[in-house]
Amino acid sequence: MKTAFLLSVAVLVSTLTGCVVIPIPSTAPYPADRLAELGTPGADRQRVRRLLGQPKAVKSGGRFWFYSTVRERAGVIAGTSSAVLVDYEWLGVQFDDADQVIFYEFNDDAHGCLSNGICHMQWLYAEPPVDPVMTAPTALDEQAKQYKVEPGQCAVYLYLESTRPKWASMPVNIVVDGQPYGTTNHATYLFIVHPEGELRLQAYQYEKHKHDKGLKCSSGKQYYLRAREGLFTEIEGGLESVPTDMGAPEVQKRRLALPN
Repeated sequence: MKTAFLLSVAVLVSTLTGCVVIPIPSTAPYPADRLAELGTPGADRQRVRRLLGQPKAVKSGGRFWFYSTVRERAGVIAGTSSAVLVDYEWLGVQFDDADQVIFYEFNDDAHGCLSNGICHMQWLYAEPPVDPVMTAPTALDEQAKQYKVEPGQCAVYLYLESTRPKWASMPVNIVVDGQPYGTTNHATYLFIVHPEGELRLQAYQYEKHKHDKGLKCSSGKQYYLRAREGLFTEIEGGLESVPTDMGAPEVQKRRLALPN
């Protein structure tokens, strides 16, 4: 485990530098025996809640649940200074239409990825909880990028373009027809399939600064919308339409973000 390696490094450094490392006893939040129950026949949403409690984040209308924990592992004392080594751990669970568990996996990398392509991009550990940015499984990302629009509907791709360093970029919240839809950042995009007709969108990074965008959704059409984040400013002008030859390459190099 990466945590054990880091503790070993800390002990070695303390030996060489004279620092004092004090392990902090803690219990694994997602022990192997408890996770094993999620892989047995009949494992469903109710069992997950009984074993793990309420999820930290819910995506795709409840199809994906996410849990996260920040666990203190050791204290380091060096003269008059001190620090705490922590371990970031998270868990993803996926359900089918019958509420049965079809995938679950633990990860102890703060911004790691699961074997099906789900990655934690931003905010899963935030307190108080906010809507995190999580990528969709690789298969769903491929489906969205190759989606063939049917008559009577349109497809919309939304992404954030930022001039800030990655660590300073803020995610963008998207509202569709008055309902929160999802959150995307500089490395992801959101995908919407909407019936033909008027589509009402809002984009914001801060609740008090919402930007409205109306779009006439024509049958069989694809649209690309971009939010632009300045170096020292939040998104400027909200969402703007861009031509396919500009938007499509930007979407291709990003990963699909799971909607709410």
